[in-house]
Amino acid sequence: MSGITKKYPIDFGVLVLGLAILASVFFRSSHLPITQEKIIFLASFFYFLWGVGHHLIRGDFHFKLLVEYFLVAAFAAGAGYLVLSQV
Repeated sequence: MSGITKKYPIDFGVLVLGLAILASVFFRSSHLPITQEKIIFLASFFYFLWGVGHHLIRGDFHFKLLVEYFLVAAFAAGAGYLVLSQV
């Protein structure tokens, strides 16, 4: 384990568990593309909130981090939406 993972194991456990649950629901709803879109947006929102919360807990939150997590989440949601719209 890296140093940061050792220092905040619960934070990263919540991230992995949350994304694993959402991935499981995503794959179980393969016959419902609208539901899959909602799950993609929910996963992106979860990642954004997790990132902001994680850095607030660590005490190193900056506006640049907020923008970074937002852009990554928006890119992932947009890419997921584009992929699903082609199905």
